[in-house]
Amino acid sequence: AMVRDADGDLWIATFDGLSRLRKGKIANFTTANGLPSNVITSLLETDDGYTVAGTEDRGVAIVDHGAITALAGNVLDQTSIYAIAGEGTGAHLWFATSNGITRCDRGAAGLPRTIRIGNCLDFSTADGLRSRETATNSHPSAWRSRDGLLWFATPKGLVEIDPAHFPVNTVPPPVEIERFAVDDKDEALLAAGTLLTVPAGRVRFQFDYAGLSYVAPQKVHYRYMLDGFDHDWTNAGPRRTAYYTNIPPGRYTFRVQAANNDGLWNTAGTSIQFELRPHFYQTLWFYVLVILAAAALVFYLLKRRLRLAETEFRAVLAERNRIAREIHDTLAQGYVGISVQLEVLAGLLRRRSLDDAVKQLDQTREVVREGLAEARQSIWLLRTQDAGVTTLPMRLQPMVEAAGGDGLAARFELFGAYRALPPEMERELLRVAREAMHNVKKHAGAKHLFVRLDYGAEAITLEVRDDGRGGAVTSAGGAAPGHFGLTGMRERAAAIGGTLEVASEPGAGTTVRLSVPAPISLRVQPGEQR
Repeated sequence: AMVRDADGDLWIATFDGLSRLRKGKIANFTTANGLPSNVITSLLETDDGYTVAGTEDRGVAIVDHGAITALAGNVLDQTSIYAIAGEGTGAHLWFATSNGITRCDRGAAGLPRTIRIGNCLDFSTADGLRSRETATNSHPSAWRSRDGLLWFATPKGLVEIDPAHFPVNTVPPPVEIERFAVDDKDEALLAAGTLLTVPAGRVRFQFDYAGLSYVAPQKVHYRYMLDGFDHDWTNAGPRRTAYYTNIPPGRYTFRVQAANNDGLWNTAGTSIQFELRPHFYQTLWFYVLVILAAAALVFYLLKRRLRLAETEFRAVLAERNRIAREIHDTLAQGYVGISVQLEVLAGLLRRRSLDDAVKQLDQTREVVREGLAEARQSIWLLRTQDAGVTTLPMRLQPMVEAAGGDGLAARFELFGAYRALPPEMERELLRVAREAMHNVKKHAGAKHLFVRLDYGAEAITLEVRDDGRGGAVTSAGGAAPGHFGLTGMRERAAAIGGTLEVASEPGAGTTVRLSVPAPISLRVQPGEQR
């Protein structure tokens, strides 16, 4: 196929693009220059100076003074064009295609010059064609005669078309929704504007519709859109069913429009409204609850971490206090005893009482050995929670007997039904007894020391009593600066949940009483006390 344009250039259709002959020189144009395909099957020079090129399987291109534009977005896309013919009025272009004969509206508008091709209608055997196949081996296979008739060659003969007297259907077809099915179950079609509620969890939606045009029902075309889900119309062609699956919960309006056999659209169309209810976990209040729960969890974790830090701090502080008490009860007291012994030894040396000094030196060595033994015992208790295999009374009685001497008579008494206490409780009871007896020896000036351990039914009571000089004790248990014995005893009592009472009157001695509730599993039932 060849045509000559308004510039006098000759355009030649080839299987390798579109060639132009200008002033004896040939230039070839391909897909790189804008052609939709390199196989050119037909050419037409329009009355207003455009060159229309048909391609194989790729639709139409427009050539305007050497500028090539591929036209897309119509029924000619992906179609082979075998011949092109134009009307004398220039209102339409006629194409012999692989689907029959197609008529498209055309128009030119704007600067620079452009051409539009749209609203295309297909004609086939139902419209009088002997065959849908229009491909022939002859060129040209389409022609416009002087009387305005269009002639198309087909494998089964010539087709004559009179475009001037071509019937046009000017009635837009009404369209109706015939069926709305949810998960293959039909829903009642309510009056227009009524909202239909669909339960949560439904996934498949089907809409059946029909355009009421009886001139050529098979040529009625449809387009539809689901407002709230689709962003544009979906061209359905002659298909009369629309499907949607897995749409999110919300309100939707399904709209459908129909066009008659001449492409006249009923833009009003029809619609149906429905609401897909959400699951509880798809609602706003659920998201709010999830956010609040997450915030509460974060707050709880922060509080828990803070409590753990506080607990660790208190544990470290308690351990420091325990170590301080251990040092006070062992090293400090041992150093005090050694200091007293050395002062006595110094006095004897000043009086040159060598025999007495030797005896005093032996006593001092004994005090040092006892202090060293106590220090080792305290270090062992710091490194382990094991209090040993001996019982509290067996450990307390030798301690009381050792406290006697130098004019102080010491006696130990045991009452109640013995039972083994937790190691921590026994350790603190022993430390309180040791501190109380040390105070008696150091400060009381007493002649008698009484230590009583009573295993009661619900409490264990330790009592250390002397007949010394006594003295006032504050209710708060305060101590003079640098003296922490009473404070340490109160801390030890509090550590095991006990109560420490100190009673002292001038000239009437001092009584230290520590009462500790027995663990529930160790309490003696009535009739078991012995």
